[in-house]
Amino acid sequence: MKLLRRRGFRRTVVHDDVVGVHAVLFTRTHHGLLDTVLAYSETDTVAFRTWQSPDGTVDPFACASEAKIWSFAGRFLEATTRLLTLPPPPGARRP
Repeated sequence: MKLLRRRGFRRTVVHDDVVGVHAVLFTRTHHGLLDTVLAYSETDTVAFRTWQSPDGTVDPFACASEAKIWSFAGRFLEATTRLLTLPPPPGARRP
């Protein structure tokens, strides 16, 4: 999780009224892309990349699968490693 923070991800803790912490959400915008990691547990994590929306909003619970450029579900370390090693897709803006 510290590596994601060092790489420019923002962390949000998603709370549930019943169990307390429901998930930890990490998001980062760069090169016109939005990278998202949604961790429910060490073994239940979803990471995906989409184009950044014009208004900059993100709702990882409502992101349509066809809007995703890339996605992976699995263990936290594997999902984040795969996401962090992705190259920018063609058409991504360079800084």
